[in-house]
Amino acid sequence: MENSTVKAFANDFEQKHGDHVHHILMARMHTTPSALNAFGLECSPGKQDIWGLLIFGEQNLHFFVHASETSMAALFRTAVQAAPPKEQYAVFTPDQILDIKLPAAKRGIFSFLSQQTKTITVQILLPDQTKATLFFESLSDITDLQPHVQRLLAKRNSSF
Repeated sequence: MENSTVKAFANDFEQKHGDHVHHILMARMHTTPSALNAFGLECSPGKQDIWGLLIFGEQNLHFFVHASETSMAALFRTAVQAAPPKEQYAVFTPDQILDIKLPAAKRGIFSFLSQQTKTITVQILLPDQTKATLFFESLSDITDLQPHVQRLLAKRNSSF
């Protein structure tokens, strides 16, 4: 994506949701079906994960799934007259976020030989007061996320 495209998306997102965007990361989310349902998210049939944008806002953590599908999926969907995919959105407020963990940076002389995990682990409190773990796996670098994580966790700590 171009910088202008990202900026346009961030501006539109801020206007719609009222939260200043600090960082956007494409990520694959996987968790339990009950946790997905609690936030109104749905995986594609036969899938256990969902791709979208993990958005670190000034106030909240957001997950946005664009309404898209492959051309093959569109052919099958129209053949069975199923509903088209819909945009999905979930917001995780500081009072719902129990913890956010980034993977530890691998250090050492041969660290370049091993694949660095790029999974963000978010402990969350569901609306029914049960705890769930959300895993956000990114294809891009996540080493610069620490300030964004700290800001959200500080908001949680200041609300208590």
